[in-house]
Amino acid sequence: MSRSQPTRPKPRPTRLSILLISLFLGLFTACGAESQDPQTADAVAVDGQSDASGADAGACGLPAAGTVTLPADDGVHDELVEWWYWTGHLTDEKGRHYGFQVTFFLFGDAAFRAQLANVAIVDIETKQHHSAAKFQFGKATKITDGFEFALGAQTAKGGGGHDVVHAEMDTYTLDLKIDTTRRAVLQHTNGYQAYDFGGYTYYYSRPRMQAKGTLKVGGETRQVSGSSWFDHQWGDLELATELGWDWFAINLDDGRDIMAFVVHAKGGDLMVGGSVTGSDCVTRELKPGEFKVKSLGQWISPESKCRWNIGWEVSVDGAKLALNPVIAAQEVFNPKTPEQSYWEGASTVTGDVKGLAYVELAGCVTGS
Repeated sequence: MSRSQPTRPKPRPTRLSILLISLFLGLFTACGAESQDPQTADAVAVDGQSDASGADAGACGLPAAGTVTLPADDGVHDELVEWWYWTGHLTDEKGRHYGFQVTFFLFGDAAFRAQLANVAIVDIETKQHHSAAKFQFGKATKITDGFEFALGAQTAKGGGGHDVVHAEMDTYTLDLKIDTTRRAVLQHTNGYQAYDFGGYTYYYSRPRMQAKGTLKVGGETRQVSGSSWFDHQWGDLELATELGWDWFAINLDDGRDIMAFVVHAKGGDLMVGGSVTGSDCVTRELKPGEFKVKSLGQWISPESKCRWNIGWEVSVDGAKLALNPVIAAQEVFNPKTPEQSYWEGASTVTGDVKGLAYVELAGCVTGS
């Protein structure tokens, strides 16, 4: 796989525009969907150091040099597809647990630009998954060293590893301040990957962030805190979108953070990216064959009819792990084009090491 550090390619007009309009307009109509399971230092605006406000942007200093430069690349890029993606795990003052997703997408080509917000909450006590979506045409506002989105009720603002998000889903309202505790990880060694099957991506993560805020459920306000994994990715992802993928974001109790991105290529599943980052902030790229996964079960969505392989045995970095979704019904349903629905699920980790995870499955399979 190519590891070159190119001049940034210019986005090109493709049929992706039509594909994404169909996908995202369908998700827009799904708004409100619910499913039920049967510090102070010199001013340096970079990850791993403190800014003038005294907010610590993370431990271990700067990320290694690469094609991604932070915090400048926290902002908006002129690419076919781009997303800012928070997933995480929360606990309230009474010990109730939740999973959450807040995502902002930008997409389009020279002919048009559009934006989409997907948000979701998993209430583990009630075994319910609530989601909402908001779509709008137009370019996103560009700001220096950060981002600021407002799509209806769904908002996000941040940069440099300090973010604030607001999300509303059915009777749930989530307000979180999310701050990184470690430096960013440049995925694919230097933050760039040219895919062998076509296309390319820029990609970095902040895999271990602290989240704190409130969750309103009906008229009750609950204080919540926990962890979040943040991904920012942009590039020409047309073919990857068509093929589908499984994405794993694993936080282990021993301090390791593991990412794996497996694409459903025509010749069989292909791991096109993966990394292990230790508590010392040292990141090692996973080689093909170093991340082995086996699905343990299947859940058929009553809405999309998609068959999702959920529950996984994972062997990675000398550990054997079992990942289990907190509930099965964590699909982000697309009523316009059900086959373009995807599954985004909070999961627990047991085995050699305990932990928490989020798993994303893209690529619906129907039938027997």
